[in-house]
Amino acid sequence: MGTTARVKVWAADSATCDLAVDAAFAALVTVDRDMSTYRSDSQLTRLNRDGAGGWVQVGEPLLEVLTASDRFSQLTNGAFDPTVFPLIHLWGFRDGPLRLPTDEEIERTLRVTTGIRHLVLDLENGRARFESQGVSIDLGGIAKGYALDIARIAALEAGAFAGLVDLGGNLISFGKLADGLVAIQHPMRSGEILGSFRLAGESVATSGGYENFVTIKGKKFGHIIDPRTGHPASGTESVTIVAAQGMAADALSTACFVMGPEACLGLISELENTECVLVWLEGDSLNVRVSEGLTLIAPRSADVD
Repeated sequence: MGTTARVKVWAADSATCDLAVDAAFAALVTVDRDMSTYRSDSQLTRLNRDGAGGWVQVGEPLLEVLTASDRFSQLTNGAFDPTVFPLIHLWGFRDGPLRLPTDEEIERTLRVTTGIRHLVLDLENGRARFESQGVSIDLGGIAKGYALDIARIAALEAGAFAGLVDLGGNLISFGKLADGLVAIQHPMRSGEILGSFRLAGESVATSGGYENFVTIKGKKFGHIIDPRTGHPASGTESVTIVAAQGMAADALSTACFVMGPEACLGLISELENTECVLVWLEGDSLNVRVSEGLTLIAPRSADVD
């Protein structure tokens, strides 16, 4: 999945801890094996290669994530859409070279190869296909969340009674001993935090443009593309989602970054057990909004480098 992983668990003895850590890492490796677009042998790579030619058999985990991707695409009116992969390639964000596509190129990609409508799933027979040539899927906005979900389950089943899994900054916890504070990074000042909140058995995902950006013809562009417009999303510095499940936190953080603050807050207010922290600029002013069910703790002087 192109990121680093850290697992910490509590169990009755060291041997059980070792088993739980190994089980969690094995779960993460399984997701990478099935859903990575960086691997030529993954199920997702095979679907991207052969899906326009007919049905492709996929395993239950990939089918579950594709089904959830469809659901989150519908929920967010297309702000989350895994078929954004052709647009990522068009801009050169994946393999380069970086380029500024023409309006005509973006329009054609949106019309022909982008849109969840191009993905067809056969749940009964465990297979998927695409309805147009050139369609391809990137699960970078949801697969890490799914990996956290199954890593938590694996650690619990192996005997851990508390734990924390960190997958490139996406977190999931279980058990009271793993409860703790999660910091919101200041997007303009390295090492400074805007505040923190308490994590207690949930998952957290953050999408932001302050670290992952490219420069094309002297202009900065974030790495998250709006699937509805074909252009990199702008107007939001970071979105942090807290949810019961990793998949929800992951997908919604991407969608809310695309949607913008007001639309995001409106969506989150309608969802149970889901909260958010939004950071955006208006002129020179940095704005922070927190959903109603989450308390952001102001940083102490000791929290700032």
